[in-house]
Amino acid sequence: MTKQLFIIDYECAHWCGGQSHVVVWAEDEDDAREVASYHMEEEMRELFSGEYEDEEGEHDDESAVSINSVEEFGPDHETWRFFIDPTQSQFYPIIGEPD
Repeated sequence: MTKQLFIIDYECAHWCGGQSHVVVWAEDEDDAREVASYHMEEEMRELFSGEYEDEEGEHDDESAVSINSVEEFGPDHETWRFFIDPTQSQFYPIIGEPD
């Protein structure tokens, strides 16, 4: 199966704020979630590290991520213009490789 780009909109499962995006090369939506899962988990735990330290052990067995959407991503997507803008690249990390 050929890989294509997906964009995942996600946020912290435990605290408000921190809505993020990741762009993923994957075969389908489920594959995109799997390929990006480690990245998203690490990003949310780092972003909210102070809160996780304050509540040490309370959320250790839970995912730090709540996924809002997974969509095919390309020039017709409403956020593509931000993705291709070099000044916005830090907000749209790319995970995985095309075939």
